[in-house]
Amino acid sequence: FEEGKAVAVDSESALAQTREKLAKIVEQREEQCISALRVSQLESEANEVTQQQLVVINAKLESLSKENTDIEKRLGEYQQDETKLESRKAELNSSEISTL
Repeated sequence: FEEGKAVAVDSESALAQTREKLAKIVEQREEQCISALRVSQLESEANEVTQQQLVVINAKLESLSKENTDIEKRLGEYQQDETKLESRKAELNSSEISTL
């Protein structure tokens, strides 16, 4: 009878130890899942911020591109004006020489 009690106590002790180990494993797994979830949330937030920054950067690039196009257009106009002025200057020089 004592042997049976000892075996039952040993079995209960082993079962309690197994439960404790399983509880620790479950707790570790829960912590790992929570950590993974936090990392995922942080990555998602970072991606959202990055997307917002890209939208702002793209808007700035479009604005700069438009400014650049406007500047190139004005430069072309100035070059045409300069060419006209050079032609007019040559005409005036030519007419001055012929009047002399």
